[in-house]
Amino acid sequence: MGARNGYGALAPGAAQQNGHPGNGQAATDQSTQQAIDATEAAKQAADALLHTLATTADDAKEDVILDALPALASLDTIAWMQLKKQLKTAVPSLNMNDLAQARTGAHAALHDGGGGKRRERSGTAGADQAALGAVQIRAWAG
Repeated sequence: MGARNGYGALAPGAAQQNGHPGNGQAATDQSTQQAIDATEAAKQAADALLHTLATTADDAKEDVILDALPALASLDTIAWMQLKKQLKTAVPSLNMNDLAQARTGAHAALHDGGGGKRRERSGTAGADQAALGAVQIRAWAG
């Protein structure tokens, strides 16, 4: 338990995490691992999407991409840029401005619930959402 002053507040230098005294480094390490897991899940969803597009009818490809965006929201900028190029190659009629706008919305929803304010969420929410998206993509593939 952290050192407290006479008023019940934590003394200067005492660590506190999520309202409880504790090891802030351990929480940071856990958050870092969860971010890595979410990014890895998003990369797997991107791979699944590209595989699915290869076997999807041309008139359904755009919808498959848009449906996959929530699962791709954890991709870092470089990975997103690489995927976007592959998507444009796979679906030449894809409107890149609309895709960018939809990705921005999915990314914002992941980080703040779409309401403009950062929301509290479990650290695994991004990974869970990306994994769900990968499952949905596989379901589309049949």
